[in-house]
Amino acid sequence: MVGLKAPQRVWSEGLPEEVDFWEKALPGRVARLEDYKLRVDRQAPMRDPVVRMLIGRIPEDAISIIDVGAGPLTALGKTYPGKTLRITATDPLADEYARINAEAGIEPPVPTIACRGEDLLDRFQRGTYDIAFALNALDHCYDPVRVITNMVELVKEERFVVLKHNRSEARHQFYRGLHQWNFDIEEGEFIIRRPRHGTVYLNQVLADTATVGCFVDEDDWLVCLITKRSLPRSGASRTEVK
Repeated sequence: MVGLKAPQRVWSEGLPEEVDFWEKALPGRVARLEDYKLRVDRQAPMRDPVVRMLIGRIPEDAISIIDVGAGPLTALGKTYPGKTLRITATDPLADEYARINAEAGIEPPVPTIACRGEDLLDRFQRGTYDIAFALNALDHCYDPVRVITNMVELVKEERFVVLKHNRSEARHQFYRGLHQWNFDIEEGEFIIRRPRHGTVYLNQVLADTATVGCFVDEDDWLVCLITKRSLPRSGASRTEVK
């Protein structure tokens, strides 16, 4: 790729375009699209099938979830039968999104907090969330591997990170704007790839801290499910999620 810029430079240069897109698109989406109508509904049920499955496996009544790269409105539902969902939404453009929402008269049920995925550990405490989630966002980051390892750090032992993205989006978008990284599946492994940066096998990166599984769902989303390992402790028993 001749003239391919460094990811952090592309990321910085692409932020104004992202803000401009949402400034034009968000009011119409909330008015017309069912998905966005549910995003502003405080009683909207959790619809993501993987997140629903994981919530059902966690025995506690209160479930803490962090949505990384949530944009102006988290796509996560806010309710689940018999559970209390405590959702945190983050995005580096949160302040701009707050302005856009206010100007459009939109009240987010979960206001987005300003934080880059690369800086999550500076803002949030390690080992405090049950689920860390990202929807079609981490391929926009300038260092997605760091963001994912941060997300693993944020969840409790034997809890989960869920990544849901389009396959090879950067290649399909010709590396324009914030689309700089390709997420894909190769021989059953989740990979991150960019010209001049080689291929990262997430299974290998997280080998000591988590197990990694991935698949393509019925809607053609690439889904990666990461389960954080328990740290070995002498004389201490493990509590496992069955």
